[in-house]
Amino acid sequence: MASAGSALATGTANNAITSTDDEWYVSTSGTSGNTGAEGSPWSLTYAAAGAGGQISSGDTVWIGGGTYSQNVTFAVAGVTFRGAPGGLPVIDGDLGATQQVTLRDLHQTDSSTDRIAARNGNSILASSSLINCSFLDASGIFAQGSTLIHGCITLNQGIQLDESDRGHYHSCYVQNGTGNQAVISKNIFGPGYGYGYHCYTEGGVINDFLWEGNAVALSGLLANQSGAFPNTRYSSLIGGLQPAHRHVVRRHYGYDNTLQLHYSAVGHTYLTIDGTRIDVGEITGTGQWSPFTETTPIADTPGTDAIYLEENEYEVGRANIVVFNPSLASTVAVNLSSVLTNGDPYYIYDGWNPLGSVLTSGTYSGANVTITMPTVYAVPVGGWRWGSAPTRSKAFGAFVVRKVSSWVAPPTEFTV
Repeated sequence: MASAGSALATGTANNAITSTDDEWYVSTSGTSGNTGAEGSPWSLTYAAAGAGGQISSGDTVWIGGGTYSQNVTFAVAGVTFRGAPGGLPVIDGDLGATQQVTLRDLHQTDSSTDRIAARNGNSILASSSLINCSFLDASGIFAQGSTLIHGCITLNQGIQLDESDRGHYHSCYVQNGTGNQAVISKNIFGPGYGYGYHCYTEGGVINDFLWEGNAVALSGLLANQSGAFPNTRYSSLIGGLQPAHRHVVRRHYGYDNTLQLHYSAVGHTYLTIDGTRIDVGEITGTGQWSPFTETTPIADTPGTDAIYLEENEYEVGRANIVVFNPSLASTVAVNLSSVLTNGDPYYIYDGWNPLGSVLTSGTYSGANVTITMPTVYAVPVGGWRWGSAPTRSKAFGAFVVRKVSSWVAPPTEFTV
């Protein structure tokens, strides 16, 4: 069970929630025979299906902390399903949405050590929203439509059949043919078996995307791809067997990750790149787009130490901290004055190990905050399949700072 004070936990245990006509409550011990109030919670699967018609558009369903070892499909349009203050809801099973829903402050995983068979997956349809969720050791994110994916973390996702096979499952696999823009913003897409971005189709549509403020690094690190599919490792892809149209890539932060903007189809139209930085990698395929516009670049260039903040749009006092550290300094000093106010209690955790110990915490005084650069990866479920753990370089890091409040729990080590 997740502890109430984990880095990812959503609130303090004594921050009570009162059920009203449009707020409902779920817990690991809840049943369909209860009322849905905090003291009489429903089961997750019952609430996700609409609680027999009791849940309707505009309602919020608060999901209590703990592990839900079950497949869950959210099927009521216009409803927000959100982690409740006091803990982190961990879904150890498939995660789906057949209606337009909002999923916030949830965590999906797969406890199976089998890295050959399929992992717990998710299928987010109907232009839903994923906000401040995390997806570790499962199959990453798969979403269709004008989806919003904001403030999420994916890590250690995927499988591989054998050494002749490529890594399967990607950090973020998306398609969109709605005519409305999908927004993929301020996420941390860490190491896994497959691609980082995977905006790909064979017979579908991959139009109208804003990619903004994402940190993408070491995609494919977990896979052994020495011969069969060398171009899959450390890549992100926008392109497929159909042309792509109307993509904006803004403030893209890449490390050991090539941003591949073409696959095989020709005739891509309207690409804008507004500020990118990629250390150990490049951008390819821009010549296949017409028109292609490159506007303001990020001022710092590869080879220069730099820190970027991407403030979360749905949680005050939360931001991603993206660190380029080619000098390999053991610590970096971060100016958080745009995120925190003097006197704010805060904590910082590793975006590549969000279930690990908090890196640093304190009360913000206006001075720069020191982060020690991690040198160890989070061990994937099932271990390092193709050998010993790789060495983690101090050259790049992606972290999350959160202000402690009545909503966000104070820092303690996360346990399962």
